[in-house]
Amino acid sequence: MGKHLADNLIPDNDFALIEQSLQQITELKELIDSGFHFPARDFQDIQQSIAMLKVSDYVLPEEELNSLRSFLNAIAELFTFMNLHQALAPHLLVLLRNESYEKQIEVAISRILDESGRVKSDASPELQKIRKEVSQKILELDKVFRRVSQQLKTAGFVTDTGQSIRNGRRVISVFAEHKRAVKGIIHDESDTGKTSFIEPEETVFLNNEIFEFERAEKREIYKILKELSNELRRSLEQIIIYREIMGDCDFVHAKTKLSFLLDAVAPGMLKEPNTKLNDGFHPLLKLMNEKLKKETVAHSATINDEQQIVLISGPNAGGKSVAMKTFALLQLMFQSGLHIPVDRSSELGIYDQILADVGDSQSLEDELSTYSSRLQYMKHFIQYSNRKTIFFIDEFGTGTDPLFGGAIAEAILKDLLHKQARGMINTHYGNLKLFAEKNRKIVNAAMVFDEENLKPTYRLQIGKPGSSYTFIIAEKSGLPSSLIAYAKSLVGDQKVRYEELLNKVETERKDLKKVAVDIESQDKRLKELIRKFEIQNKDIEYQKKKLKYEYYLQKHEHETKLEVELNRLLKEIKQSKKEEEQVALTALKVVQFEKGKANKMLDQTKLELSSKKPISIFKKGDVVRIVDTKESGIIEELKKDKALIVFDHLKTWIGVDSLEIADKKKYESRIVGQSAKHEVQKEEVKYELDIRGMMKEEAYPLIENFLDKAIIGNFLEIRIIHGKGSGALRDLVRNCVKGYKEIKETYHPPHEYGGDGITIMKFY
Repeated sequence: MGKHLADNLIPDNDFALIEQSLQQITELKELIDSGFHFPARDFQDIQQSIAMLKVSDYVLPEEELNSLRSFLNAIAELFTFMNLHQALAPHLLVLLRNESYEKQIEVAISRILDESGRVKSDASPELQKIRKEVSQKILELDKVFRRVSQQLKTAGFVTDTGQSIRNGRRVISVFAEHKRAVKGIIHDESDTGKTSFIEPEETVFLNNEIFEFERAEKREIYKILKELSNELRRSLEQIIIYREIMGDCDFVHAKTKLSFLLDAVAPGMLKEPNTKLNDGFHPLLKLMNEKLKKETVAHSATINDEQQIVLISGPNAGGKSVAMKTFALLQLMFQSGLHIPVDRSSELGIYDQILADVGDSQSLEDELSTYSSRLQYMKHFIQYSNRKTIFFIDEFGTGTDPLFGGAIAEAILKDLLHKQARGMINTHYGNLKLFAEKNRKIVNAAMVFDEENLKPTYRLQIGKPGSSYTFIIAEKSGLPSSLIAYAKSLVGDQKVRYEELLNKVETERKDLKKVAVDIESQDKRLKELIRKFEIQNKDIEYQKKKLKYEYYLQKHEHETKLEVELNRLLKEIKQSKKEEEQVALTALKVVQFEKGKANKMLDQTKLELSSKKPISIFKKGDVVRIVDTKESGIIEELKKDKALIVFDHLKTWIGVDSLEIADKKKYESRIVGQSAKHEVQKEEVKYELDIRGMMKEEAYPLIENFLDKAIIGNFLEIRIIHGKGSGALRDLVRNCVKGYKEIKETYHPPHEYGGDGITIMKFY
């Protein structure tokens, strides 16, 4: 089913559908990366069973019913997986189409079939009675058959073969010369005619009875299966939906495996028909080179309103076509809802039309030459292109006289530009390169060539036209200089100078590239210093607010103590002089005023501390710590306001507002120390706590500590394994959980994943 969907995959221009497909792959990748197993197993497609159930009164045989049950088991696992991870994978949950798993269909089949797929004896009272009768008759038949066989053997009538089966009946192998001495039915003879296979007279009646019972058994089984088929027929629409869901899920799993294989990502999505592709790989070339352990060159380019068309030029076999096909194929994959092998900074828009002219479309049948067929394509391009069109043309303008072909190509290029179409073109024509240089919405690009070794580098360079390196290649190939000089004179000085100028520009570009690398290195260092300064500055601001809060906290406590003391003194002097009482009352009012003032400032500074707590400027690879804990780890990925943190034995998503920069050297030394000495102990937040076999008094503090750390660490979900037993530990966990308002939901997993021996908690 998934394979059928893959075979019929086509690009789309629906933004929401493409986004949903990309998100589904991303979510499944994250689940698999986190160690969760996607329930993908082989099962027989039930399409034939569905087709037969549509036929009134058709009875499904045992093997097809067993296959249907196996399919239902698989879909049940799928529903369990999706529902268990719905918080982490909301787009995957869409695949279930708001359906729920109806277990009664599987229960109905299991009520009739045993584990091997055979109809159970207790499927009906009549079948149970028949099978009991058959068993008794078989025992009786066996007893009689052994007695008769022994008698004939004693008489010397039986051959070495002894017993066998003929026509479904147990027979005795008798020497042919004694066959008339044995009463019974002859079912067969050997090829030599020396042996006769006889069913003894004493067993004929019993065999006939067994045969009748077996026929009755088949009739009863048919009746049972007919009732079951009619019952399933009432759930046919649900079964059809399950099959479609399974096909969709299988297809998403296949797309996810492809993403892993290509090391692909979901690029940023643009609603405008623009493309910013950074470090994109040709997927097939990447896979082939990985097998051969060769490097694959990545390509980058931008196509938008300001830069509508990229014109690629350069030497033959330099990689122009491969570069262009890379962009085309990645665009097709993206609009088909697939992850693509590009850098995460890439952003792709959606086009209504993707037009391509690649290869030779010469046709004898249609009487079209190469050039004629290409003009037919160009006619189509010009007729239908608009702002939401992207086109790819390989070897633009070839197939005819270069002078006239170049002129036609330039006219077509001008028209496509006027229609605001986006695109990429490969060409050797100099007039097109010059046209591109004059037009700001067309950018020249070149395939870089290694002049020293006369080898293509297959690297695309945006911003300048490429040289064909014709004369350089000819010189280094050993052609006579006189011949090359004559060829240059035929081309003309202006054309030669143009080629030489391109070569000179390439040399200067290489020198500038070295300078750019140094500047980029210094720029990175400067940015890192700025980032560290900003972190330190924000931390200082935070510490100032924290000190202010602590000052008013101490002031509040001090004034409270004074208030208590003055109240005590006031009681003592109430019976003394009124003058002293008045002094005490005045002092008490002052203390209460100061306390109220301190209390107000305490609330204000507390609010400032919580609302203006600095969020450090995190980046991938930073060592961070969960605030107010000793838990530290490394940031593996950042997404909006959350970070994927890798702790010692755990990987989880945590809100960045719960993190702060940690000491990297201390973290690294601790990791090294732990790998060298296993006895080093550390406090860590785990996803799972196992308290099986513990006493209540021993387990209680562990549970509380585990829950507190999970809340501090912003965990979405945790598990406590307490086992089934008497249920005392399960009740203890339930009582502990009641005191935490941060816990959104508490439940037990399905029976096959531990049942009520495990308690799972989800947090807000």
